[in-house]
Formats: sequence, structure tokens, C-alpha cells
Amino acid sequence: MMTLADVTLNIWPMLLTWLVSIVVFFVVGYYFVKFLVVKLTPLVIKIKHQEEKKYIDE
Repeated sequence: MMTLADVTLNIWPMLLTWLVSIVVFFVVGYYFVKFLVVKLTPLVIKIKHQEEKKYIDE
């Protein structure tokens, strides 16, 4: 039978792995969203400008 100390010592690596995984997930997600914003914002502005120009020309 495992004592409480043994269980606690066995839990720490798992908790540390989860913590590192969550941090990596959010860091990768942050840079992915940042990349999308940098790439998509000029495209959206360009499309809106084209739509406004189309309405003005009509």
C-alpha cells in the first residue's frame, strides 16, 4: 500500500507535465492568433475598401 508521501511524489511529475502543456498550448495559441491578425487584417481592410469603392462607383 502506498503512503500519502508516495502518492504526492508520484503526482508532481504529472502536474508539472500538465502545467507545461497548458503553458505551451496558450503560447502557441497566442502566436497563432497574432499571426492570423497580422495576415488577415490587411486583407479585411482591402476587401472593405473594394466594397466601398464598388458602392461609390454605382
